[in-house]
Amino acid sequence: MGPTEPTLDYHLWQIHNIQYDRTNLQTLLPGACQKIPGAIVNAFGALLQDAHEKEQTGDFCVFSSRLTLIVDGHVPDNGPGGSFKDLVMSAWCIPLCSGLPAHWVLGWVDFGSREIGIYDSVPELGSSYWAELMLLRVIDRIREFIKSPKIEWGVEKWKRTLCSPVELERQLDSWSCGLFVMMALKSFADNLDHCQYVRDSLKGDIQAGALQALLNGWIIRESRPPMEVAEPETATIHLDESDEGSTELRTDMDVGELNSQGGHDTMAMVDVSTSEFKDHLTDEEGSKGKRAKAACGPRKRCKTLVERKEALENDSWTKTVEPHRICCEGCNKWYDLNAKREYDATNWMQHRAKCPRITGIEVKRIAVKGMKQGRKFRVEKGRL
Repeated sequence: MGPTEPTLDYHLWQIHNIQYDRTNLQTLLPGACQKIPGAIVNAFGALLQDAHEKEQTGDFCVFSSRLTLIVDGHVPDNGPGGSFKDLVMSAWCIPLCSGLPAHWVLGWVDFGSREIGIYDSVPELGSSYWAELMLLRVIDRIREFIKSPKIEWGVEKWKRTLCSPVELERQLDSWSCGLFVMMALKSFADNLDHCQYVRDSLKGDIQAGALQALLNGWIIRESRPPMEVAEPETATIHLDESDEGSTELRTDMDVGELNSQGGHDTMAMVDVSTSEFKDHLTDEEGSKGKRAKAACGPRKRCKTLVERKEALENDSWTKTVEPHRICCEGCNKWYDLNAKREYDATNWMQHRAKCPRITGIEVKRIAVKGMKQGRKFRVEKGRL
């Protein structure tokens, strides 16, 4: 078991060509209930591969789940996550993720026993159908790359195996499928009985163990924690009508020492020039709309669904990302995304630009009713 409350630094780690950061590792913290991202599943598989190669006990390979994205054309072959050649040279057991909602399974191939298999923590979902097709596509591409004859899957005799935990130890929630794949990876690498070592009761152990192992990985960029943003100050103004018709203005904020002769000197200290605000255009300021600028340049390439999803998941202020809604790490609230387009970031970027927990600024509008010219105001000092 790892430490109860490990400290996550703001670094960037790497094993092979797989990079992961604090945001990815947060899914392994005690009590975390988020689906494990591909970076963590693949990095864990790479750790197992390296450990067995050092002990000279590794007669297997672990493939990266990124291969499925390359084979199906979702990401370019020469992308930053590694080319097909780079990934093939270091893998032979493949974590697979697909379906709606997204679900992790483990696929493998054993050429010695002519067996292909799928490990699924929730077999009732029927994920083995899409998983086997995905697995065979990747195997065909690998054999094509190494100049091996193509396997005629429909003609040649290959054993199909579907494995899952015992019924009372299967996945009981909606998020821990990645942990089950990591347990299955470890039992596969250690040549252990999956029925004994892949269980719902052991997912806390793999969560803590993987976190500790990944924290010991190679740091490729060190970062300092971000500066803490002070809680935004807010003021509440109360208007009290007295019997004489005068109005009493009270504020809950400490307004400092006021001039005893009246409020004119105090009000003079407030600069109400609108030109100080960047979003306000005065008569002296020129303007050029975004549409005019956009019309002068080429159109940007539309992002694919996978790219949109990765961009949201890699945002440091997103806590949980779903196709049509998102949870903010700052205010811990859910916000709807585009109902007709999955992982559309437009609504999220609007919230991100004005979330007080992210920007450190909170704006409150206070409407004052019933004020008439000539009324006197008295300001009382108070504290928040």
